[in-house]
Amino acid sequence: MREASQDSASNASPSPCPDDTLHCAGFDVFSKLVASDDDFLGLIAYSLYKRHKIEWIRLHPDQSTLTFKQIACTPLQLGMYRDQAEQFAKNFIEESLDQLGAEMKEAITTSVVVERIDSLKPGFWRSIGNHALSGVASVAVALALFGFMTLYASYQESGGLEGRIKEMSTRAEAAPLQPGA
Repeated sequence: MREASQDSASNASPSPCPDDTLHCAGFDVFSKLVASDDDFLGLIAYSLYKRHKIEWIRLHPDQSTLTFKQIACTPLQLGMYRDQAEQFAKNFIEESLDQLGAEMKEAITTSVVVERIDSLKPGFWRSIGNHALSGVASVAVALALFGFMTLYASYQESGGLEGRIKEMSTRAEAAPLQPGA
């Protein structure tokens, strides 16, 4: 059935490419889109053309691919394939750079933080000195607390605050008030 529709399409309009090959002089899409073996954008544009062709064949299974070529090979359409390829490449590069930038930022941040932490770590002898100083300070605080508690205990043994008040009141009673003093 497809061959019959191809024949009717061929008879309806004169075809510049009677055998319906890709390498016909007027329809060599690959050479129109890809300038050289290193033409990355051209290769992407050609793959977009091929994707468009496959979609067209799925939607129009009983029509000739020559009809598609006549529609898809206009200079405007070929330019659109090329523009789409450029946009795909730009998006890919931007996405790659964003990802690479995030990875580099994380690596730099991590290395800076590690360097700062390492610079704050004291050396071996300084660390020993810090520990010894901490030990001496701890002993001094413990002795001060022990001394304070000992003095407080002896003060309580002598009567504490109540004992001092009684002692002062007995002294005041025993010593008469002297008029000139």
